[in-house]
Amino acid sequence: MASRRLVLWDFNGTLLDDAHLCLECLNELLRRRGRPGLSFERYREVFDFPVVDFYERIGFDFSKESFEVPAQEWVELYHERVWTQARLHEGALDVLKALAAAGWTQGVLSAYQRGMLEKLLAHLGIRAFFDPVLGLDDHYAASKVELGRGWIASSGLAPESLVLVGDTLHDLETARAMGIRCVLVARGYQVKSRLLGKDVPVLDDIRQVAGELLGRLPGY
Repeated sequence: MASRRLVLWDFNGTLLDDAHLCLECLNELLRRRGRPGLSFERYREVFDFPVVDFYERIGFDFSKESFEVPAQEWVELYHERVWTQARLHEGALDVLKALAAAGWTQGVLSAYQRGMLEKLLAHLGIRAFFDPVLGLDDHYAASKVELGRGWIASSGLAPESLVLVGDTLHDLETARAMGIRCVLVARGYQVKSRLLGKDVPVLDDIRQVAGELLGRLPGY
């Protein structure tokens, strides 16, 4: 197998600081259906994948409408606002530059729809950092486990040379399914208490990622 060091970044919540925006859009959907909204703290306590199951847990009734209806409404709201309201997490660009300077290859592995992912990476001025850019074919954020498995099987890369950086337990699930290491950053969609105790590093800030990868992970 080819030997190189590659970090696969999750996008939403890890690189992109958009959890508040996502909750804003979600609460609008709940309001339209006469349901109470969630606080940001509660949102991060209960958010999970697949999103269809998460929606059911917070009050959507899919006996009255299909999941695709609120999912499409959410996409429309989010895409109206993300261009002006979402930014990279503070320090994210510096981390990307530091890893690139240290010789790391960087990619994105996201449950976001790939076309929109490409557009947002370009809009944020960071597209050139990443190869590959892996996203889903639709907007329903079901799971990226199979996407990750399929990519690593065809990549020719040794699993021990890769690490996935994310902000949710789904990122950890994906990394384990791929047989690669994982680092979690507790600044995105799930609270730190949900991420702890899983036998992987859990960082408080994305600015700690470069030090974790360059100085602490064995073999790096």
